[in-house]
Amino acid sequence: MKICLFALSNFLDVQGSTEPYYVYRHLKSRHEVIAVVPSSGERASPNQEITFIRKVKGLPTFMSYNLLLIPSLVVGPFKDAHVIYTYKGAITPVLALKFLMGKKWVCDFRTSPLAQELEFKKLQGTLTLGRRIAYSLARWFYKFTLPKCDLIVTLSQEIQEELIQEYGVPAEKIFTLPLGVDLSLFSPKGLRPSIQESGLRLVYSGAIAPQRGLDTALQALRLLKNSVPTRLVIIGRGPKATIRYLQGFAQDLGVDKLIEWKGFIPHDRVPEVLDTCHIGLSPLPRLKAYEVSSPAKVVEYLAMGLAVVATDIRAHRKVIHHEENGLLVPPGDPKALAQALERLYNDPGLLSQIASRARESAKPYSWDALIEGLERRLRGLAH
Repeated sequence: MKICLFALSNFLDVQGSTEPYYVYRHLKSRHEVIAVVPSSGERASPNQEITFIRKVKGLPTFMSYNLLLIPSLVVGPFKDAHVIYTYKGAITPVLALKFLMGKKWVCDFRTSPLAQELEFKKLQGTLTLGRRIAYSLARWFYKFTLPKCDLIVTLSQEIQEELIQEYGVPAEKIFTLPLGVDLSLFSPKGLRPSIQESGLRLVYSGAIAPQRGLDTALQALRLLKNSVPTRLVIIGRGPKATIRYLQGFAQDLGVDKLIEWKGFIPHDRVPEVLDTCHIGLSPLPRLKAYEVSSPAKVVEYLAMGLAVVATDIRAHRKVIHHEENGLLVPPGDPKALAQALERLYNDPGLLSQIASRARESAKPYSWDALIEGLERRLRGLAH
């Protein structure tokens, strides 16, 4: 089977493109796959099955990407492909391939088509009239094109329902692929110190951004300051303004000395940091974008044998079973978060039981197992 895989990010690197990276890697090991990615100066050698699309200065990535792909369709390696697999934003060239060449089209949505962007723009106060018009046009465009896909891949049942109800996509054309974990990479190596030796080591891994619940975690840290010896390790990158705000907030709370800001860490080195901690935190607020998501970082915590303390939102409840492989607490409640952490510190038996179940509960989310189901659907389209 020959597959052309299009995305607006360079999924040849796992960082920032986790699901496309693992889909590409899995399919590449079994089929002929042409990767079509934005260029950042690379040049593919003749034997590489990679097509780099150079960005146009002054144009948004999705515009330059779509416009430049159209002429390359004529001479590109796409005409004998069985399946054209695209991620959100890569639309124009695929419409040409489908309707002019009769190609099978698979479209992958890691988020809802528009709802998440609209929610965040409203929270940030940046939903201008121009953007409202653009989103209205985009909704119309998706309503016209998405039902014509041969298969739509998305990460949750909730987004599947939105695609059916809002965009008229038939249910039988949708395949749900939650975010997974590389169990061979995320595997504990016994680096975890005892709590008596190091205190309670918490870790947050993910985007450093507003509306991620990190302010709640810092407030909980203050409540624990005098009762539980605690350190919080923060892995991730984000806007400098957000990081400065959180660092200032931590200083105001008097907990800045209890935090280790690790910044960006390459994906393959994250497990060794997680392996030095006891509890993984996912303090996401109750926003629709998070409710319908798939909590990849939580699954990585579990694979590393970490007990998880996460907010009681729908996405977390799919993975975390209260008092089995983690504890669930109300969103935006520093006191409840602090109490859950203090409980685990004061009850080593409970912490040990929860941690011992964690890795087993991550196994259904192995990338290889998840993508095998997708591969079967692609084979069905190709034949």
